[in-house]
Amino acid sequence: MATTDKAAAAVEWKNYWPLVLACSFGFSLSTLVSHSIGLFMGPMEAELGWTRAEIAYGMVVSSTMAIFLNPVGGAMVDRWGSRSLAIPGILIAAAMIGSYGLVQSVTMWVALWFTFSVVSIGVKLTVWTAAVSNTFHASRGLAVATVIAGTALTGILAPPITNYLIDAYGWRHAWMALAGLWGTIAFLLAVFFLKEPRYSAASKAAVVADAAAGRAPAAPLPGLTMKEAARSFPLWMVGASTLLFMIFAGSMVIHQVPILIDAGVDRGNAALLASLAAIAGFFGKVVTGALMDRFHAAKLSGITLAFASLGFVLLLEPFRHVVTIVIAMLIVGYAGGAKLQVTTYLTGRYGGLRNFGKIFGLMNSLIAIGGGFGPVVAGYMYDRFDSYSIFLMAGIPSSLVAGALVFFLGPYPDWSRQDQPEEKDPPGAAPEPAK
Repeated sequence: MATTDKAAAAVEWKNYWPLVLACSFGFSLSTLVSHSIGLFMGPMEAELGWTRAEIAYGMVVSSTMAIFLNPVGGAMVDRWGSRSLAIPGILIAAAMIGSYGLVQSVTMWVALWFTFSVVSIGVKLTVWTAAVSNTFHASRGLAVATVIAGTALTGILAPPITNYLIDAYGWRHAWMALAGLWGTIAFLLAVFFLKEPRYSAASKAAVVADAAAGRAPAAPLPGLTMKEAARSFPLWMVGASTLLFMIFAGSMVIHQVPILIDAGVDRGNAALLASLAAIAGFFGKVVTGALMDRFHAAKLSGITLAFASLGFVLLLEPFRHVVTIVIAMLIVGYAGGAKLQVTTYLTGRYGGLRNFGKIFGLMNSLIAIGGGFGPVVAGYMYDRFDSYSIFLMAGIPSSLVAGALVFFLGPYPDWSRQDQPEEKDPPGAAPEPAK
């Protein structure tokens, strides 16, 4: 990174770190259920007599609704901004999560998930990433990574806290306590710190410099139109990689505790291992985000996602023991943590910021589809074969293909010529000879 870019990044972080903090914790609320539901599966099975696939039905409802709601949410962010959606969204989402403790039947469970899917549009990932993407320029990769690391924060803290609450107060009150704790903190941070400037200081400085040099200023938010995005092959590849990876590696977030228990780990230690995976996920987000500001993101992303296949191998019966389980959780946690950062960053790079909210809303729909249907697939495989082995084996090729799809994306578009985008070589490429 050039010295001027480092200076600009330092200024951005000095001015806007509270915004990143608020967005990071706000996003952590939206992932609270996925990181804690694995611990609820056993108690809910015991009291309600449900199968694991039935418990995962709620994720299917959420993912199906996301197909329609995430693009709408993205358009709402583009129109009204993140703050207008986030503050009421936090309160409503927290109330709905707490209501899961009142469930009495599968029908009621599905209805609660349906309602949550509709009212939680204000805490979706697009709300938080749009705020920092519109604000940060020189350090956008690290800023977005830090926001997405909010889900790692939930993954680290939620399993042991959930386990304690279930043991102390029962699973019903545990839902309510988790929602109240996360919702209160997220709401206060959003009220005081979620104040987004439309354009960052670095963007404004670039416009002033262009004007001083007699150049036509670049568009403040350059990028593809929605019609152009629909025809963009790189965006289709990013979307396909996201969907495939989330079906398998993303489902590990939901089923990692049951998988560990199935391997002979007791629930308390399984919760600690889930936290360990979340710590690895935190580093996956932050380290990947920082490296994306320095190296070609597509190549880096492809290697990271493909590496998850090794984690699935180590969780299979021939290789599985204490050491390999820990290594596997670290690998899958790291790669799974990096995935949201990968999708967010590559969407901004290959689609631009003109319609980032709408485009990423569609990407977020794919995340939700994979993250919703994947756990049901995993639950069905367990119910059918009394083992997660088939699911783990399917995760090996899926991770490799997901990595290959983004590895071969090609050079970034050059948004400095908005009317006719050109491709520029990735960092390290030789310059074109002078004519």
